[in-house]
Amino acid sequence: MNPKVSVIMCTYNDSQYIGEAIKSVLASSFTDFEFIICDDASTDDTPEIIKSFKDKRIKYIRNETNLRPAASRNRCFHEAKGDYIMQLDSDDIALPNRIQLQVDYLDNFPDVPFCGGWARVIDENGEHLRDFFHSENVTLKDIFVSDSYINPAVMFRREKILHVDGYTTGFGRSEDLDLWLKLYASGIEGKNIQDYLIEYRETKAGLYKSKFKHRVEAYKILRHWKKKLRLGFKYNVYAFRQIILGLAPKWFVIRIKRRKAKKFKKGV
Repeated sequence: MNPKVSVIMCTYNDSQYIGEAIKSVLASSFTDFEFIICDDASTDDTPEIIKSFKDKRIKYIRNETNLRPAASRNRCFHEAKGDYIMQLDSDDIALPNRIQLQVDYLDNFPDVPFCGGWARVIDENGEHLRDFFHSENVTLKDIFVSDSYINPAVMFRREKILHVDGYTTGFGRSEDLDLWLKLYASGIEGKNIQDYLIEYRETKAGLYKSKFKHRVEAYKILRHWKKKLRLGFKYNVYAFRQIILGLAPKWFVIRIKRRKAKKFKKGV
């Protein structure tokens, strides 16, 4: 009998955090899941840490060469047997009731193809930094204007993510942005549960790594979908916002996110 949920986790040289991430999934209140962990040809102790867990729900697979996150996730999608597919990054932490909350939501709203939620942002040491909040209803404009889903906090209906062939490979850190637009272009529009689902780790190395390069990539993706969907001129302006944010100091971007979070929290 197939499990209700397939949890997928892709990893590469993440020995510092993956043990904690795996433990968080295994400690979930919801237990009817398989746990597919794809090692993207790690060269550190990551494989040994994964193999040290003896839980029968874990299915370990390894890429012979480094394929990058998008291709690794797509491999996991095709390996998955569950009705729902839940993502989690190997440096993040799933809260104990995360799977149950998302399963209940998708069960109760059969017309919703996928759902995300909120996250607590933590640093390298697990200290709380701030929160990510997103509205329950997400429009195409919302995706163009700002982050609307937290990639490792999303759960899909398996047939929906397979319908669009998963992630488009070849992108860097903006692969999730392209996925949301690809889903919406196919009429597959998600929701966000108004509750915390994960602890999202933000390290200093990741925070300052090639941020302008990734903003340019996001701009190109938005321009591509603006043209493909034949959207109005204002969507060019929304896309160019990525360049502005890429040029802005990181402290300024963080301040904007904190103000947005405070404003959202007051309205809840």
